[in-house]
Amino acid sequence: HFFVRKQDKDRIRYRVLSDLKPWRIGITKDYAYTPELSAAVHDPAYHFQEIPLNQLQLRKLVAGRIDLVPMSLVSAFGQIREEHLEESVDYLPQPLNASPYYHVWCKARADDQTQALMAAYDAQLLQMKQDGRLQALFAKYGIPYLEP
Repeated sequence: HFFVRKQDKDRIRYRVLSDLKPWRIGITKDYAYTPELSAAVHDPAYHFQEIPLNQLQLRKLVAGRIDLVPMSLVSAFGQIREEHLEESVDYLPQPLNASPYYHVWCKARADDQTQALMAAYDAQLLQMKQDGRLQALFAKYGIPYLEP
């Protein structure tokens, strides 16, 4: 999602990436973004500012040095909570990219128990979704829960 200053949330319209050409967009050096955003970085019609540390992006946003920053909800809301930026920062509802979460299982360490472990993990995650514990966990850490 693109994060913005709260006072700018209603001013910035985003349906497609080209809607963001007038705005200053912060990106982090050596981060992998969507192919569309990565291609736009080389388009002079956009106003990108690249910095070396992702943690500085929200600080630059609050200071007014950039207008938008693409970040994952989990990492951004972790920083927002840690730095008490709840009243200053929000995100645009249209995601830059959306995909279901997949837990990664290491093939090199797989054994005869791995398949059963994976099935148990999936069953527990489904149960947490159904009984509300997953949403409660997100709420506990101030992260919006968006159903995939």
